Amino acid sequence: YKIQALHNSKRTEENQITESLREAFINMLTHSDYFNNSVSLLIEKNNKELKFQNPGIMLVSIQDAQNGKRSNCRNAILHNMFRRIGLCEREGKGIEAIFNNWKEKLLIEPNLATDYEKTELIFTLQANAQANAQANAQASLSATINLDSKEYRFINEFSDLTNEELNLLLQQVPSDFFNAKKKQAKSVERLVHSLCIEQFMTKQVLAQLLGMSISSLGRYLKIYVENGSLILAYPDQPTHRNQAYMVKML
Repeated sequence: YKIQALHNSKRTEENQITESLREAFINMLTHSDYFNNSVSLLIEKNNKELKFQNPGIMLVSIQDAQNGKRSNCRNAILHNMFRRIGLCEREGKGIEAIFNNWKEKLLIEPNLATDYEKTELIFTLQANAQANAQANAQASLSATINLDSKEYRFINEFSDLTNEELNLLLQQVPSDFFNAKKKQAKSVERLVHSLCIEQFMTKQVLAQLLGMSISSLGRYLKIYVENGSLILAYPDQPTHRNQAYMVKML
């Protein structure tokens, strides 16, 4: 499993399935009793389930952990290190996020069990659930990978651009078009396709560059996707919150 990609030591976009797996992995490391010599850290997968095991009994009840009400991290310094580099949530929210995300996407609740020497978190991988998980994981990577394995840039917001890059994009949009209350359809099409060459852009960024409302621009983008001139960063999740668009390369 590739849980996520890192860019400049920060998490890039992921989905709820990969988020659950990442949290489970970090949770296993930060809650382990490293003085326990009878049980080892373990990640085990078969056709039906994926198991994370760590030595040591849970320091709070399973119910409190699932509800996110209490936390008692056995290795708080280690957890704080992971949190500071953006790899996990704040204390007490990891198990809650795991259960909520996995159940929401796959309709299967993970199994969390603990005894005096170990803690186990088991994810059920039913046939359909496994297929959905793989599709979601692939969708989370599709923003940077095409069929030829060539990587394309993903512009999610203006802060992803340098000042020079932003100025170059702004120069592509004539001021009379930007200021016009009613946009000409042909001009919208030309500018959108010009801005989205060899890079994915979100609807929000495009709307800001073009001086358009998101709803108005969305109607045009839907047409371009349907006629095949634009492709989606997340083709399997059309309503993805960070959906982005790029000109289809021939």
